[in-house]
Amino acid sequence: MESAECRSTSGETARCTCTLKITERDAAGMDQGTWYVSARAEAEDGDTVYVPRAATFDVTH
Repeated sequence: MESAECRSTSGETARCTCTLKITERDAAGMDQGTWYVSARAEAEDGDTVYVPRAATFDVTH
């Protein structure tokens, strides 16, 4: 991804829009709809936190 346009939606969130340049074949194989990004973070003291839906993105064709 070369760039994205983002705007704040609240004090803690933003909505970003980008366009990916992929082949028609790749696009056809990618399911449309909402996708979720999970994240696991580890602190220096070894404590961890898992966020099952740290971010979402919508795929459209």
